[in-house]
Amino acid sequence: MEKYLANATTKPANMQRKSESTPETATYYQAWRVSLNGYPPSAAFSKPGHWIQYHLTRDMLNGIISDWDNVASWGLSRTTGKAIRPGNYHPAAKSRKNPAAPLTAYLRIAKDDSGPKNILYHGVGRDAAGASALSRGGVNTVSVYDPFHPDEKVRTLCAGPFDEIHSHYTLNVVDKPTGKLILTELHTLLRDGGTAIVSVRDDI
Repeated sequence: MEKYLANATTKPANMQRKSESTPETATYYQAWRVSLNGYPPSAAFSKPGHWIQYHLTRDMLNGIISDWDNVASWGLSRTTGKAIRPGNYHPAAKSRKNPAAPLTAYLRIAKDDSGPKNILYHGVGRDAAGASALSRGGVNTVSVYDPFHPDEKVRTLCAGPFDEIHSHYTLNVVDKPTGKLILTELHTLLRDGGTAIVSVRDDI
């Protein structure tokens, strides 16, 4: 998990609460507006004003990473008062009875007629419903990963390669250097001919 916190923020002095015993070492959840310039999102799978969704091949991921400073746009929306604590869910991870909205849209629209897939849900958080839905009734094999998950097994990144990798809203809660790290992981784990489904919020 430490690699994802390398650039995380500490809480400004005027935001610290008296009850915080070690505020100088705490890291806090930030929300970011994210876009990938030159890589249009998939219009059919996006809901402007709510989320946009990128469908990225390995070559596209390589192009994004190689020209990171020009392609990746990260704008800080806000710094919250929610501390990121080791061994706990990320504070942005919401309890869900249904899959995350962009994943629900993807599953509704995308045809799954190419046979069984090996799928990774990167940054699964609390979205167990989404991971289950990705299996499409057990047809696909789904692995989950989240560096902030309470389960140590989920905090261990799977080896791959994967036919499909999902990342929904994760980039909105990490800074730009960490975003590059995540997309580099996706590039490494994605099979040639595979697709990374990356959704970012369009309402912050």
